[in-house]
Amino acid sequence: AILLLSIADSIGSYVIGGKTKKHFDILNNSDYYNLKLKDYEVSEIYDLFRNYLTHNSGLGVSAELAIESINSQVYTSYPKKSKLALIPFLKISKTVVEKFINQPDSIIKGSKVYQEFLIEATADENKWENIDKKLEEDEKKRQEEY
Repeated sequence: AILLLSIADSIGSYVIGGKTKKHFDILNNSDYYNLKLKDYEVSEIYDLFRNYLTHNSGLGVSAELAIESINSQVYTSYPKKSKLALIPFLKISKTVVEKFINQPDSIIKGSKVYQEFLIEATADENKWENIDKKLEEDEKKRQEEY
């Protein structure tokens, strides 16, 4: 379950962007999961499943993980319980991953995540160049002193 939720989170970070919780809107994106969930159901998946599993190695009190059959609904919300079905979630995740990795230029390079990575990488590169210059200057000073 953690891996499947991480896949949705990761792909959502590139396609949707924004804060982590917003990444899970990918579950309703018609080009990807297209689960047609209500907004509160997307929030339940994030809060009751993703967060508890990732941070606490457990589930929310009203959350249930089920194996289910391949044709079952991925997510079902009841008045006092929510169920995430793993086999159908795995099935759709395979399709989503395949689609995502076959469009890297149009999705990844156009994403805010990628742009932020480039800015950070450039800053790191400049930082290392500045460190190299400082080391060279220090070395020259040491040589001049001797």
